[in-house]
Amino acid sequence: ARVFATMVYAGGNLPPTPEHSAHESLVARGFYTEAIAAYRTHVAENPADNLARLKLAAVYRDHAGDPLAAEQLFLEVRRNQPTEREEVFASNMLIELYRTTGRRDRLRVELARFADRYRGSRGARAAAELLREIRAEDRSGSGGPE
Repeated sequence: ARVFATMVYAGGNLPPTPEHSAHESLVARGFYTEAIAAYRTHVAENPADNLARLKLAAVYRDHAGDPLAAEQLFLEVRRNQPTEREEVFASNMLIELYRTTGRRDRLRVELARFADRYRGSRGARAAAELLREIRAEDRSGSGGPE
């Protein structure tokens, strides 16, 4: 599980882009409501910008306390012709979101999806191992609530 978590967090090193710098500045200064509005406007005007969706999801998750909004944005990225990097990042963030919110039902599905989609990769092996651990906990009755 630690290897997988390390991999997930290491994927978060997205380089800043000039078109998002004003929005990132709002986040850095603690103006989360304004940042959300700015990102929402940007995404509406630039529907193909998955990086903005990922950054907006992070604001919802980390600062607005709205994991459902973050989840919807991560899922939107996957439906919006993402690059491979964007897709992997969205999947990693969904896995981490489900872990932190205790959504074991969705976590199991997402881990299985990741392990299958990226079979043979280090991340897929880590996802498969975490899935085995969760299933073992479920069988022993020590798993948390759904």
